[in-house]
Amino acid sequence: ENAVKDGRITEERINDAVLRILKVKNKLGLFDAEETTYEQKLDNALKVVGSEEHRAAERLIAAEGVTVLNNADGLLPLDVKPGETVLLLATYANKVNGLKLAVKRLQLEGKLPQNVIFDSYIYNDKNEITADAMEKMKAADYVILLTETESNMSARNWYVSFPKSAYKYAKAEGIKLIVLSTYMPYDASLYNEADALLVCY
Repeated sequence: ENAVKDGRITEERINDAVLRILKVKNKLGLFDAEETTYEQKLDNALKVVGSEEHRAAERLIAAEGVTVLNNADGLLPLDVKPGETVLLLATYANKVNGLKLAVKRLQLEGKLPQNVIFDSYIYNDKNEITADAMEKMKAADYVILLTETESNMSARNWYVSFPKSAYKYAKAEGIKLIVLSTYMPYDASLYNEADALLVCY
């Protein structure tokens, strides 16, 4: 209102912008939709969200966002056996929760055995690999190292220093390591000798 009063914007420009929005809504049929109650909307959402069609689209979108840069000896896809342990070294707890959801879905689809052991280690604010992380890495059958960096991040920042130290430890100990470089995967070149290296945008 003040912008119109002091002349920074004209009413004609506002009208043009509103008209463009209304034309798009009309073209999409938003004005033709039947009025529905909250209960009807909720019932429809429960039928659609999480449906097999949506899950298939979700899997396709996720797969197309991942690039495999290295897969030594055909390590991927993992062939996890019952009773084996998969360890996720992750930046934050939400990453672990995401893996748990993915694992549960794969088990429900029969793509992973039910009695696989999933373990995690959250390395938030840890600059170097710890004794706990080393112990977990030695005990695991598969180790997944999730990294999360930005373009201007210092090598001394824990986002970079912990994963680098875990990578070096895995190489020194002969531990098979899968590195998943996420967010802005500018750090992938640091792990080019990992047994498997993926970047995820």
